[in-house]
Amino acid sequence: MRQAIMGLFLGAALAAMPALLPAAQSVVVVMMNGSTINGTLLGVDEGVMTLQTADGKSEDIYMRHVKRVFDENGNVMHFGFHRAAPAPVYVAPARPYYPVAPPYRPVYRRGNGARGRKVAADVLVWSGVGVMVVGAVVGVAGAVEEGDATSTYYSGTGYNSSGDYVGYTISGYPGYYTYSQYSDYYAGQGAVDTGIGVFCVGAVVTIVGVCIEPSGRELRDDALLHVEDGQLSMGVPRISVGYHNNPNATLLTATF
Repeated sequence: MRQAIMGLFLGAALAAMPALLPAAQSVVVVMMNGSTINGTLLGVDEGVMTLQTADGKSEDIYMRHVKRVFDENGNVMHFGFHRAAPAPVYVAPARPYYPVAPPYRPVYRRGNGARGRKVAADVLVWSGVGVMVVGAVVGVAGAVEEGDATSTYYSGTGYNSSGDYVGYTISGYPGYYTYSQYSDYYAGQGAVDTGIGVFCVGAVVTIVGVCIEPSGRELRDDALLHVEDGQLSMGVPRISVGYHNNPNATLLTATF
C-alpha cells in the first residue's frame, strides 16, 4: 500500500516538471559586429548562450560578443551579463622631455674677493721697489760724476797745460774749472736730480701697493664691497656665468 502511494506521488511530480521548466522560445541575437542569429534559446550558463539553429544544431555564443537579445515579441531580454562599457580613459599624449637645469645659485667662497687686490698690491710693491733701486743707482752715479768733476780746480783763469780754457766757476765750490769739468758737474747734478725723482716715484708706487694690500679680513671677502665690524672694504668680485649665459657677481656682502 505504501509503495503504491509513493509511486503515485513520484509520477505526479514527474508529470509536473515540464510545467515548472521554462519553455524554449525563439530569439534574435544581435552581435557586436552587427550580424544577427536566429534560433531557439536553450539556455545561458556562465556567460555562454546556447541556441538551436534552424538546421537543428546547437551553437554556443559568448555573451561578451552579444549586443542585444530580442524575444519573439520583439522585447529585449536581460540576462544580467551585460555591463556598461567603461568610459574611455583619456590619456594625454606624452610631452617631449626637455631637461631643466636647476636655477643658478651663486656660491660665495670667502677668501677669493680680494685676491685681485692682493695681486695688484704685490705688483705695485715690487715694481716700486725696483724703481727705487734704479733711481738710487742713477743718483749715486750722478753724485760720483759730480765728485770727479770738482776733484781738482785752478786758482786763476787762463789756459792749462792741455790748452783748455780755465775760467768756469761752479756754485758752492772754490776756484776755477775747465769746460769739461763744468759740463760733467752739471750732468752729474742732473743725474742726481733724475735719480731722486725716480726714487720718489718708486716710493710712491710702493706706498700705494702697501696701502691697497688687503688684510686677512679682506681676503675672506668675495664681493666688490664688504661691511664687517663697522668697516667697509673693497675687493675684486669673482664673475661667473649664469644659466642664461649672463654674468653674475656679488656687489655687496655684510657680516653682523
